[in-house]
Amino acid sequence: MASSESQDPPTPPAQSRDGGDPWLGTTQDFHKALLDAVGEAVIVTDLQGTVQYWNRAAADLYGWSAEEALGMDIVDLTPSDASRQEALAIMESLAAGNTWRGEFQVRRKDGSTFPALVSNSPVLNSAGELAGIIGVSSDLTSLKETEDALRERNKELQTLKQAGEILNREDQSIEARLEEVVRLLPDGWL
Repeated sequence: MASSESQDPPTPPAQSRDGGDPWLGTTQDFHKALLDAVGEAVIVTDLQGTVQYWNRAAADLYGWSAEEALGMDIVDLTPSDASRQEALAIMESLAAGNTWRGEFQVRRKDGSTFPALVSNSPVLNSAGELAGIIGVSSDLTSLKETEDALRERNKELQTLKQAGEILNREDQSIEARLEEVVRLLPDGWL
């Protein structure tokens, strides 16, 4: 019978080259891995709006690779034409150290637009000075479609409720009530 010897796990070096955790690599590699793991588009710009970091989810959402996006002005990259002026005003406020969160119409590389929930915050350096802006964005398309469908179902339910109220009245003949219900119903319901 063969003996099964257990092997000890490898022992990591005492320190990585930059003093970070040897299993995770450099601190910069670790931070990049964290931001890529978020699953939402994470974009970092300097105070002028030049893209400094663009995670994998941003590439998937907007269609621009990190290599294409880095160094570009964020206002030229993501806002839809209709929201460009608003984007400029938001960037001015962010560069003054304010945060901004809200729904925003954005555009992909292919020119298609979609609603996004965007949250932007100032980034401070180790001296506490404003150094950049970090933004996280999520595609709201599915949520908006669901909201629209729910609004439509709600209208239909209101119509059916009205039809029920008409039919339950006793102030008219059943024929008159049915005629009123038919007029109430939208095209295509009958």
